Amino acid sequence: MNESTYQVIYDITATSLLIENWPILVVFFIGIFAIAKFCISLANSEESNRNDHKVFAVAFIFLWFWVGGLGLINSISQHSQCVGWVNSGDYSVITGNISEFKPMPYASHQQESFTVNGVFFDYSDYDLSKCGFNNSTSHGGPIKEGLPVRISYRDGRILILEIEK
Repeated sequence: MNESTYQVIYDITATSLLIENWPILVVFFIGIFAIAKFCISLANSEESNRNDHKVFAVAFIFLWFWVGGLGLINSISQHSQCVGWVNSGDYSVITGNISEFKPMPYASHQQESFTVNGVFFDYSDYDLSKCGFNNSTSHGGPIKEGLPVRISYRDGRILILEIEK
């Protein structure tokens, strides 16, 4: 019997939290820099004795850390959950060809989607709310119509993506 061999393109257990979450970290630290610069300029301004500016600055800093922290905690939690699924073998595997492929336009935040033997998958480079493979074709991803793949997945999340050699 001729068994196909596959090349692993993506494996969530081989990615680090920093690599998976770099966009969140970049935005978070740019925000910290911008807030610090704003607070310094506010403190040095002629109107620095106005309490409403100080209250706004403190409220904005609190909000930034709260929202950014929640996003980072969610991303870390999602990644840990997905790695746990793979390590425990608690996932499904499907093998077949990519069909009904709808690529994400380069300048869009739409989801890229496809099916394999009737199982639907969608993802986006911009959606970090769930873990798993999310590299759209318009940004260098490997998915294309008719491509033979083996996908390990759970809850619509691609945990391991393999392409037939």
